[in-house]
Amino acid sequence: MTPHRSRRVVLPALLLALAVLASGCVRLPVSGPVVAESAETSRTEMPGTFYVPSGPQAGESPTDIVRHFMEAMTATPLQTGVAREFLTDDAAAAWEPDRETITYAGALRPTGGTEVRLRLPEANRLDRGGTWLGELEGPASILGFPMARVEGEWRIADAPDALVVPETWFEDRFRPVSLYFFDPEAEILVPEPVFVPDGEQLATTLVRRLLDGPRVRGVSRTFLPPDASLGLSVTVSRTGLAEVALEGGGRSVADPEVASLLLTQLGWTLRQDPSIESFRLLVGGEPVRLPDGASQVPVDVGGEYAPWVSASSSRLFGILDGAVVDVSPGEGTVPVAGPLGSGDVAVREIAVDMAGDRLAAVEEDGTSIVLGAVDDDGTDVRTVLSGGEDLGKPSWDHLGRLWTLDRTADGARVSLVAGRGGGGGVRELFVPGVTGLDVKRMIVSRDGSRLVTVVRGPRGDRVQVSRIRYGEEGDVSLPTTPRVVFEGDEEPVRVVDVAWSSPTTLDVVDSTQRIWSVTDVPVDGSGANADDQTPLALDRTPVWRVASAPEDGLPAFVVTADGAEVLGSLRSAEDEIDPRVRGLTYVG
Repeated sequence: MTPHRSRRVVLPALLLALAVLASGCVRLPVSGPVVAESAETSRTEMPGTFYVPSGPQAGESPTDIVRHFMEAMTATPLQTGVAREFLTDDAAAAWEPDRETITYAGALRPTGGTEVRLRLPEANRLDRGGTWLGELEGPASILGFPMARVEGEWRIADAPDALVVPETWFEDRFRPVSLYFFDPEAEILVPEPVFVPDGEQLATTLVRRLLDGPRVRGVSRTFLPPDASLGLSVTVSRTGLAEVALEGGGRSVADPEVASLLLTQLGWTLRQDPSIESFRLLVGGEPVRLPDGASQVPVDVGGEYAPWVSASSSRLFGILDGAVVDVSPGEGTVPVAGPLGSGDVAVREIAVDMAGDRLAAVEEDGTSIVLGAVDDDGTDVRTVLSGGEDLGKPSWDHLGRLWTLDRTADGARVSLVAGRGGGGGVRELFVPGVTGLDVKRMIVSRDGSRLVTVVRGPRGDRVQVSRIRYGEEGDVSLPTTPRVVFEGDEEPVRVVDVAWSSPTTLDVVDSTQRIWSVTDVPVDGSGANADDQTPLALDRTPVWRVASAPEDGLPAFVVTADGAEVLGSLRSAEDEIDPRVRGLTYVG
């Protein structure tokens, strides 16, 4: 299996030399490199020339028919007309290749006669909407093709309802994008990674996928009209204006607040097509307008709903001799003015809320979490959680909920300090695949939709992502069963730390044979196999912590035995951090 091969940097040696190399090293999931140099990378035209495969030839054997049927699915541009010629009439009428996509790596060797069998090497699946579903193993990776005679020639009597293509073909023609929905409170955008065909129909595909709605109920919501459908396609003018006409969704959207949220979803999703500068949305033939009455909407609409929290603080914090310090680049090392900056309460882990106002800290003995102001020296420190055994670093989300992990002798206990600013009570949560296990680290996405844990297992450590569902009143419901997004296969890995590098990717620090690396891991699980990540350089300096943020423009740091290093970029005087500082963290 060779899924998403992401940026992997081994620290700290050669960071300067590797900065240019690392900047564009991102691969698609489903085994193989793909697009994605950066969010600003312009979309290229579909690579390669047109390819129209040949139909069935007279006298072909059953295995030839299956082999050539598989080849016919690689037509460029994407079409399945020729592939259907290899099927009986009934099979061609029933075949639905758009139900899912399956990719494979390596040569195909069909065997059999009246029943042809075909094993797909290193196969992965995506659903109809382009969501990565994971690896196909064992019997699931073997396809069966019953054969029948039609006018003396062999044809396939039943084909799997999937587009089955080589990973190299897929990676050249599909690109990773995000569909944008809202959290249940409609306060922040929640991105959902999918893969869609690249090319002239990118905008059309994006809108159709967005109309399908959220995949996991309770995690996010949509404001697109229910039962609406897109017309023929999204048209884009030479000036970059996209026209989106929805049908069957009832009347135009009259509520200004709903209209604003709808246009925000659409704008954030369409901005991934670099040919689009603005768009117009019509529902039932009537334009949907912004609150100011404008019907032509820039794609950068709704910046206040950014999934990294648009108003979040960019300050960088750490711990020095048990006291909390501000170590923001260019600011030096300055104790925070609040009560936890004095050192009177010694702490070992900290988390700062999005605004940079409130500070949650794990006391030195790991048994309690206290809360205090960051900058107000006139406030007291109060305990919000006590009686723990080995409390890990907590996390804040955009609604001021504080998520905590206690690594007890009986396994992990996850709790939530509810209420904005951590002012509510403590509620313990049962998290499938997390509670009761040996969990080393836990973080929560700023949008409150994903809970990431590092779990020790028989094959070393693994990083996994649970989706957080919410009830009608906005309370946390039952988190979903986690998906493994990073682990060892041939060789176990030891995960040291994990942090958000974007709303849909993680910086994972791991060590294998005492070599420390940082890997950019997608949250959809497409980069699950750590053995497929290729280090760019090697270094044996232990790495203890990574501090990165999901917002563009903030430098990522790693903390080593020699102090903090800037990840993947030039160091400057203003980036220098006292080497004694520990617990480095951005807000969240």
